[in-house]
Amino acid sequence: MKKNSGCFSYRRALGRALSGRGSYRAFAGVLATALLLASASVHAATGPSYVMTIGSTSGNANGQFNAPYDVAAAPSGNVWVADTGNDRIQEFTSSGAWLRTVGSHGGGNGQFWSPQGIAVDVSGNVWEADSNNNRIEQFDTNGSYITQFGSYGSASGQLNDPMSLAFDHAGNMWVSDWWNNRIQQFTSGGTWLVTVGGTAAGSGNGQFSWLGGLAVDAANNVWVCDNNNSRIQEFDTSGTFLSKFGSGGGGNGQFSGLTDVAFDASGNLWDTEDWNHRIEEFTTVGAYLTQFGTQGTGPGQFGGPEGLSIDGSGNIWIADKVNNTIVELATVPEPSTFALAALGAAALYLAIARKEVSQKRSQKRGQNDFLTGKGG
Repeated sequence: MKKNSGCFSYRRALGRALSGRGSYRAFAGVLATALLLASASVHAATGPSYVMTIGSTSGNANGQFNAPYDVAAAPSGNVWVADTGNDRIQEFTSSGAWLRTVGSHGGGNGQFWSPQGIAVDVSGNVWEADSNNNRIEQFDTNGSYITQFGSYGSASGQLNDPMSLAFDHAGNMWVSDWWNNRIQQFTSGGTWLVTVGGTAAGSGNGQFSWLGGLAVDAANNVWVCDNNNSRIQEFDTSGTFLSKFGSGGGGNGQFSGLTDVAFDASGNLWDTEDWNHRIEEFTTVGAYLTQFGTQGTGPGQFGGPEGLSIDGSGNIWIADKVNNTIVELATVPEPSTFALAALGAAALYLAIARKEVSQKRSQKRGQNDFLTGKGG
């Protein structure tokens, strides 16, 4: 009895494809591409992996930290760290080598008093939220002081403990104004543009309680960590409320101690959670995807994850204020539209190849019938 007499042999089709016979040549290329991309998709579902740690015990030597609150990846690939307890910022290479230290305790130009949020603009300039001095300071790529703006108060353009900052596509800056329970937008020259929220804490749409970090997505909308309300809120560039998601707890997709957010190249949102000792990944409609981290001091563990940044290679950098470290994680890109299209094309070519085999078998059967006199 013939084996697989009524079935299409995919193994045989693949063998013919690899030998370059017939219409299978194109099929082989598409199928191979689809399989590789599908493999990447499987790996992406496993979440990030630990790469390295900068720092260890608390200290004030170069390369050491005292309660680092934030980290920012620069266009150069280097990373800047807000070394909050040491009233300074530090720069490192992507491999973790120390490059420079900027600042000291004080209120003068280029000095800090509890620096927290840090960001790098498209030109490589470094901006620091100098929290207890209620101002934002700017430095060039070498750490030289350039300018500052901000003063203590609750009027438009004033600050009361600025915690975090992020740039939009127009080069304007969003600042989380912690004690004023609001976010504000400024030009890069420090001119006030927009205020969202108010002086009183609240839980309504567009209100905040214990503000955390913020980030701008590919559509130029700003997403804000609303810590005490255990949610993330989204606003357009004019400050109009758009959406929110999240609830309190330690389950998948829940928040406890929500501290910062950042977007990856796929458009997905990552957050840090101080009290859950982890990071989580979501789509921009709030659908939970994956998480990483447990409490501890070992590789990939967290004591108090605070700020985070995602570099141009998709690596995630996390400032751990309790462990006095900066942790780097690697991610695999999410499955792209191209990957899905390739899989669809592979299925199409399989169908074409199967039809081709079926037609050839029919032709051969017809020829045999003619030779044996069964054809009429």
